[in-house]
Order: sequence, then structure tokens, then C-alpha cells
Amino acid sequence: MDNAFQYTCELGMTEELSIQKEEIDEYITRKYAAKMISIFAIQELGKRPDEERECEFSDIKNQPKELQGFIKLSCEL
Repeated sequence: MDNAFQYTCELGMTEELSIQKEEIDEYITRKYAAKMISIFAIQELGKRPDEERECEFSDIKNQPKELQGFIKLSCEL
């Protein structure tokens, strides 16, 4: 688990410096999964978003702007 967590930090998929602060033992939410998947797809798989794709979500308006962007980006990928 430590190696996997360190790898996600190196990729920029998470910003926390400890497993406890990141709550890595908890269930992952859609918004954080979208962030991690988007970063991995771009950095490791070389994917590029299709900005022409329609990706609208009515249930994300109360999420932080950064995470709204990652949710949309994960759809475009």
C-alpha cells in the first residue's frame, strides 16, 4: 500500500503526504476517482480530452471548481 500511495504522489494524483490524511483506507468517491483517473490517463497513457464531447453533470455544482473540472475531464477522456 505504501508503494502505491507513493506512486500516486509522484504522479500528482494526490497531494497529501500521509496515507492517514488521504484516508486511503476509505471508499473512494466519484470526484476523487475522476481526478486520479484523469491524471493517470493523461500522464501515463498519453490520452487527450475530446473537448467536443458533451459532458454535463447536474449534480456537481456544489463540488469545488477543481473537482468539477476533473469530473468533466474524465468524461472527455
